[in-house]
Amino acid sequence: MNVSDRLLIADAISGYFFALDDFTDLAAVASFFSPDGSWECYEAGRDTPSIRFDSSAQFVTAMQPQQQAVGAARLRHHLTGLVFTSLTETTAETRLKILVTSQPSPNLPPVLRNTARVVSRWRKAGPAWKIESWVIHRESDV
Repeated sequence: MNVSDRLLIADAISGYFFALDDFTDLAAVASFFSPDGSWECYEAGRDTPSIRFDSSAQFVTAMQPQQQAVGAARLRHHLTGLVFTSLTETTAETRLKILVTSQPSPNLPPVLRNTARVVSRWRKAGPAWKIESWVIHRESDV
């Protein structure tokens, strides 16, 4: 496994979480995906996704009405584990563990919102790695 590519993907994951946490520029969030990249979220114990987007453009369009509410919740995604299950010259697969906190008011401390596992597939696009598939499996909601 190429250490340079592993670092580029880890950096892309961190950049994606920073853009997602900021949530003021949905195009920035979508820029981490390939144009046909998919995003889906499964609630704990469910076998069908509660949300699914089949392209980065669909993600931006669907999330625009949510921008203000999500921004007000001040969500923060904390990566607690990253494992590469596959890495070739042009593709990769990862598993992640994340904690999501929210802070509805700057005067209050953040609280745990949920925990999740993420399975992702990546494709190399020139020098950058893009998300091809991002599948969230929520483990708990607090």
